[in-house]
Amino acid sequence: REKKTSPAADSIAATGSALLPTTPSHELSRRSAVVSRHVVGRCRTQQLEEVRKKEPLLHRDCPVGRPHATRMRRTVVRLVTLLLLASSCQTEAGVKLYPYGDDAGDNKLECDGRKTCSTGFAPTAPLHIFKQTFTKINIYSNGYVTMNTPYDGRQPKRGFRGMFDRNKMAAAVSKGFAMIAPLWTDNDARYGSVFYNVYDKALRDYEWQNDTVIFARAQRDVNFHSSHTNVDVSYVGVVTWVGMVPRMSYNPLLDQPNTFQLVLIQDPAKWLTFALFLYKETRWNTVVTLRGNLAGYHVIGPDVSKTYLGPFSFKPLGLRLATKAGNRRRVGESFYRLSDLSHEPNYDHMCRLWYGREDTTDTFDETLACPCNRATVKADARWRPDGIQYPDGKTCFYERMPSKLATQDGSAGPTFRHHPRHYNHNRTDWEPHYWCCVKSHNCDKFYEVRPIDTCDSYMAPYIAWMVGDPHICTLDGFRYTFNGLGEFTLLTTKGLDFTLQARVTKARDLDGNDVNATIVSAVVAQKFNSERVHVELNGDRTGNVT
Repeated sequence: REKKTSPAADSIAATGSALLPTTPSHELSRRSAVVSRHVVGRCRTQQLEEVRKKEPLLHRDCPVGRPHATRMRRTVVRLVTLLLLASSCQTEAGVKLYPYGDDAGDNKLECDGRKTCSTGFAPTAPLHIFKQTFTKINIYSNGYVTMNTPYDGRQPKRGFRGMFDRNKMAAAVSKGFAMIAPLWTDNDARYGSVFYNVYDKALRDYEWQNDTVIFARAQRDVNFHSSHTNVDVSYVGVVTWVGMVPRMSYNPLLDQPNTFQLVLIQDPAKWLTFALFLYKETRWNTVVTLRGNLAGYHVIGPDVSKTYLGPFSFKPLGLRLATKAGNRRRVGESFYRLSDLSHEPNYDHMCRLWYGREDTTDTFDETLACPCNRATVKADARWRPDGIQYPDGKTCFYERMPSKLATQDGSAGPTFRHHPRHYNHNRTDWEPHYWCCVKSHNCDKFYEVRPIDTCDSYMAPYIAWMVGDPHICTLDGFRYTFNGLGEFTLLTTKGLDFTLQARVTKARDLDGNDVNATIVSAVVAQKFNSERVHVELNGDRTGNVT
C-alpha cells in the first residue's frame, strides 16, 4: 500500500508544476491554501475510497490527505522502533566487569536445580548504609541482595511498596532492612550462575594479587564518580549474575541472557558506602517486561527511610541497561552513594584496619620479661625508668600496694613498638590503643599484637666469667683456642639475620706493655636492622695478664 501511494504523490507534484509553470510562488501558496480549505473533506473521502480500490490518486486539485500521511508516519515510526530494538538485541555496548568466577576465587550460589534460590552470610566487616549498620547479606538469584532481613520476591510487581505486611514491616524496621537491586527480574536460576566475594584490607591475607586489582579499580571508580576527597577504599563486595534467562522463557538455551554486577565499595573509617551497577549484556525480549523489571535501592530502619527507583524500571528500556547511559552519563554504569555525611570517625574499623596491617612476625615475646615487683626492678640494671634511645620493648606497670606487676587489660603495660618519648609512639602505639580499648570494644585485638607480660618467664641476672686466651665453643660443641689478631665474625644466622662480631687485640702486662697473647677486647651484635649492642674494654687494658 505504501509503495503504490508514493508514486501518486510524485505524479501530483509533477502535474502541478507542469500546469502552473509561470505562477509566482506566493500566488501558488495562496491558491493552494484556498483549494485545501474547499476540498479537504472531499479529498479525505476520495483517498479512503482510492486506497480501498488500490488505485493511485490522480486528482490535480486534491493535496495529499492527512489521514493517509498520518498512517504512513505511524507505520514508519513503528518500523524504526522495531529496527532499533532489533539492533539493540544484536549489539551490546556493555562494560568491563570486575574479576569474577572461579578464577577470582569467588563463592558460587548453589541452586540445586531450583528456579529461584538464595544464600546468606556474615560479611567480614559491618556494612554502613544511611546510618544503619548491617551484619548479614542475603544474595538472591533474581538480581538483588538484601541485608539483615531476608526477602524472597520473584518479581517486583509494585516496586518497593507493599513488600511487607504490617507485622513483618515492624520487624524489618527494628532489625534494619536494605535491598539493592541492579536488575530485579524473574530469573530462572537453572540456566545461569551467581558469584560473590568480599575483599577486606583489615584481613591479613588480603595482599593476594587479585585483591590488589579489585581495590585499585574500586579506588579509580570512586575517584571518578564521587566528589568526596581522600576516600580510602578498604572494603569491596562483588556480586555477579552471569547468563540469567527469564523464568517464562520458551527456550532458555537459545534465549538472550543478562549478565550484570553489583559492587559495594566502602571507606568505613569515614562511614562512606557506594553502590556501582555494571551491565555487560542485557538482551531479554521486551515481552518479559510484563512480569516487571526494577533497578534501585530501598533502605529502612529505626532512623532511616531511603528509596530510589531507576528511571527505566518497569519499562522496556529497563532491559537495555547495557546500552543506556546511567546516572553518571557512562554507558552500562550507574553509581550511587549509600551514606550520609558524618564527622565522627569509625573507631571500630580503624582498630580493625590497624590490627590487620600489624606485622605478626615481630617476636615481642623474645624481649626481656618484666620483673615481678618494684624491688626487683631496682636491683635489675637492665631496666630503667625511661630512655628514649631504646626503640621498642615492654612497659611494666606496678600497683602501689602490694607493688606487684599489673597484668589486667586496661591497667597493664603493653609491649610498645616505640618508646613513649619517641616521635612514632603516638602513631604506632597510643592511637591504636585509643581506637581499640577506649573508643571501641576491641581491646582483645590490641593486646593480641601488643602482649601483656605476666613475669612468668622473668630470669634475674647472674654473674658470668671467662679466663685465658680466646677460647671458643662452637654451636656443634667443639672447643677451640684462637690466637688471631684483628676483627672477626664469630656467628651469622640465616632467617633471623643475626650477626656477632669480635675484636681481638694484644693483652698488656701491669707495666702497660703488649705481650704475645690475645684477648677479646670488644663484641658487637645486631639482629636484622635493630640497634647494635656494643661492649668494649676501656682503653687502658692494663692488668690483662696475671
